[in-house]
Amino acid sequence: MGSFSEIVLSFNFARETPDHVLAAFAALATADSAEEASSLPVPVVEAWDLWSPDWREMGLPEGQGDPFENEPWKHDWAA
Repeated sequence: MGSFSEIVLSFNFARETPDHVLAAFAALATADSAEEASSLPVPVVEAWDLWSPDWREMGLPEGQGDPFENEPWKHDWAA
């Protein structure tokens, strides 16, 4: 026997939400129709090989922190 957990998230974005922010969430999205799916921007592809949501705990050398620390939407959160 094992255990199983499921988390359901729901996001509502304002119409004026920039595409680069929507792209950060696009890989997580499921759409009810093909039209809805095609309205999303291409999902973000992670540009930093070492990135992890808990990168501060990774013990990286000084100066090798997250290059997008102030722009977190540039990360591939879906992965």
